[in-house]
Amino acid sequence: TLGASDDGTLVLDRGVALTERATLQVGLSGSGTDVQVGLIQITGQLEQMGTLELVLDASFDANLGDEFTILTASNGFAGTFDDFQGFNIGNGKAFEYFALDATSGALRVIEEVEAPAGADVFDFV
Repeated sequence: TLGASDDGTLVLDRGVALTERATLQVGLSGSGTDVQVGLIQITGQLEQMGTLELVLDASFDANLGDEFTILTASNGFAGTFDDFQGFNIGNGKAFEYFALDATSGALRVIEEVEAPAGADVFDFV
């Protein structure tokens, strides 16, 4: 597990290759203009695998459309995360992870989407 707390930055001076058992954690806290978000900065490439886990403090709240940069990698990204945990904010809101640009990964606050009754995961593949 590698992580950055809500008020911290984890700086890695070389590329990182995650495995399927790896967890990358990022903390978020506060609301409005007092939101604090952890940041992971990588010199090199990040090979994304494993789990991206958000650790939300009870004080965290954000508005629909808010965006937060959580990852930077000077040589970009490869692969995709296998699992996402802690992405439900509550009150009908959730996060989506997306590429802000070629070297930055970010979170965007969106409306929480619920699967229709009777649907299973294969209905969405």
